[in-house]
Amino acid sequence: MKADVDVGQVNTLLAAIVADKSLADRVAQQQQQIRELEKQVQTLNSRLSVATPGAASELRKERKVVFENIARVDRIQLVATQRIAREMVIQ
Repeated sequence: MKADVDVGQVNTLLAAIVADKSLADRVAQQQQQIRELEKQVQTLNSRLSVATPGAASELRKERKVVFENIARVDRIQLVATQRIAREMVIQ
């Protein structure tokens, strides 16, 4: 999947995040969570490549849960980013 990114908007949002230390800490925490979840996906994919059919089914279920967790954290970050953008427009 490829996403188009407005670098100027990202830089503006990052500046606002840096200005709000607590929000910056939360965003950093969420980014760390995403990295850890992505590592879990990689591990599960490696295990899936050598798993028996019965074990593969359970691993796929576990991987689905990890993907759902990644999506949840991404949504939280999106909401925070949108809020920052709205606040910056108001200022």
